[in-house]
Amino acid sequence: MGSRRSPEESPRAAEMPPAAPTLAGGKRYHAHGVGLCAVDYLCRVERLPVVGEKLQVSAISRRPGGQVGTALTALSRWGLRTVYSGKFGDDAEGEFGRAELAAAGVELAGAITVAGAPSQSAIILVHAGSGERTILWQRAPEVILRPQELQPQLTESAQALILDGYEVDAAIEAARTARRGGAIVMLDAEEVAGTPRVAELVSLCDVVIGCADFPQRFTGLRERRAALRRLHASLPRGGLAGCTLGPDGALLFDGERFFSSPGFAVTAVDTTGAGDVFHAGFLYATLVMPERGLGFRLDFANACAALSCTALGAREGIPRLEEALRLVAERTEAKYC
Repeated sequence: MGSRRSPEESPRAAEMPPAAPTLAGGKRYHAHGVGLCAVDYLCRVERLPVVGEKLQVSAISRRPGGQVGTALTALSRWGLRTVYSGKFGDDAEGEFGRAELAAAGVELAGAITVAGAPSQSAIILVHAGSGERTILWQRAPEVILRPQELQPQLTESAQALILDGYEVDAAIEAARTARRGGAIVMLDAEEVAGTPRVAELVSLCDVVIGCADFPQRFTGLRERRAALRRLHASLPRGGLAGCTLGPDGALLFDGERFFSSPGFAVTAVDTTGAGDVFHAGFLYATLVMPERGLGFRLDFANACAALSCTALGAREGIPRLEEALRLVAERTEAKYC
């Protein structure tokens, strides 16, 4: 992970996490999540297979995953009150997925179990040398959340709504409810650029941070910063448009300036879940430390994502707040450029 300064060498390195903000104005939750919660079967391999061969794996393990499920788990571990809306099958994977969320402190008031349906699951090939992953996933239509299955009171009771956009119709409905209640709406825009109605969903979000090429795929523009400008123009007034760049960090545009946060150097074991933890970190900093500014929020999210890559599985590497703050303290805050 690289050298670390001691607390004596840097006052900011000794910084303790602030207390979670008090819920007021009738709010019950800091964050409501609508989106994916999956079960991952991780296979650690020395290289990716070619067609027709047999390839030995060095380890196989079952771990919880999914964008929103992982983000809520991180927020809950960091002391925020969270609630999940989504569907599980009534199989062993569904039981495991629900149990893992509950163990992390995520409330399941919006969770639905579908009789006779398989839960979402994935086989993830993790490259032992780089930690990069290849995901093979399946999802039955029966476990796609529909708008009419949402409980509006959950969104109305939350300060923020986090979405991944895979259930785009439900996400749009939840985002509309959140906007009416003044909640922050955040979209983890990964592989949803071609999803029908995604432009409508984006127009309802305060923060849209996608994977590296999401802005280009969404806008059709080839140059990243031009694409982020165009993406930002689709957001409500005061919105934020950004993208994660893997080991190169992240880039954010606030309508006037670009903020760039270089990647933190860590020894990567598995990058599964890094983007999910990044979004949790950015939302946490937005809710708990808004006075620290966009540069800090981007660095903090980046540090959370980097540290999450140091263990196998989407949630095993979720860092303690003290670890992420210490890593951020080792660098000058992200600057606009």
